Amino acid sequence: MFNAEHFSEWWQTQLVPNLPPKCVIIVDRATCHTVPEEQIAASAMRKPELQEWLSANRIRWEKHWLRARLREEAEK
Repeated sequence: MFNAEHFSEWWQTQLVPNLPPKCVIIVDRATCHTVPEEQIAASAMRKPELQEWLSANRIRWEKHWLRARLREEAEK
């Protein structure tokens, strides 16, 4: 199955090294050409999970915030 991971590997190891200087590459929006953005299910996460996710993504939060407030920040 050809997916974004295979496309990226092919791009870096096969295509780019063999291109002539000053060429133009046109890439369409085929599913194998794109990597989906991270999808999170903040509504299903518990408060500690939300806090951990926010910290991992360098999003500021405060210890006294309720789960609903943490969820708002995660869904921005």
